[in-house]
Amino acid sequence: MNGKIPHKLLKRILSEVVPCNGCAHVHRCGLANMACQDFMDYANKGKFSSETPREPTQRMYAHVFWGRQISESTQVWDHIDG
Repeated sequence: MNGKIPHKLLKRILSEVVPCNGCAHVHRCGLANMACQDFMDYANKGKFSSETPREPTQRMYAHVFWGRQISESTQVWDHIDG
């Protein structure tokens, strides 16, 4: 993937209950390109556990949207294809 949200995932996000609904981190995640384990489970499996503590990171975002693993010391921005 090239940093764009896959069409199927975007369609699901807009039509279903997603982990972000009512989450205290939703604005921070949107502004800083972050995602949590629940969002990753939702994106990959179509379901999530609302009891999982929400700890969003840029590493999770990169994994969900770009299918990439990045190190903790690397910023997501270093991996955006220009």
